[in-house]
Amino acid sequence: MSTTLTENKEVKTTNNPYAALQDITEVRPYDAEKDKALFNDLRKVLEAHGAKDRFGVTLLHDHFEVNDGEQMIETHDPITRELTIKPYRTGSMKHELQATNWKFDGGEVVALQFCVPTGQGHIGTIQD
Repeated sequence: MSTTLTENKEVKTTNNPYAALQDITEVRPYDAEKDKALFNDLRKVLEAHGAKDRFGVTLLHDHFEVNDGEQMIETHDPITRELTIKPYRTGSMKHELQATNWKFDGGEVVALQFCVPTGQGHIGTIQD
């Protein structure tokens, strides 16, 4: 288990938190009928903590292998209105990362996806 500095806080990440994710073709998709009770309970918990407009739900999946030492980071182009999420080697990255997506791993909360915050939003591009 390692840690990543995000927003001046440490978020625990495993050596490769993506390794256990199922491929998008294997994971059971959202089913409005079967998942109705689950989503209702999740909504109630978020409302009880005043976090309904702060957190949501995502389908945990992968499309390709993310290597050890890489983390998925989102960047954007405001002109073309494109959001890109791709793996970056973050060991020597000089940017401070902000976690934006997590999963539960046993009793731990593990960060899966990040962005690079700036005073005006988050960074558009990262130089490799």
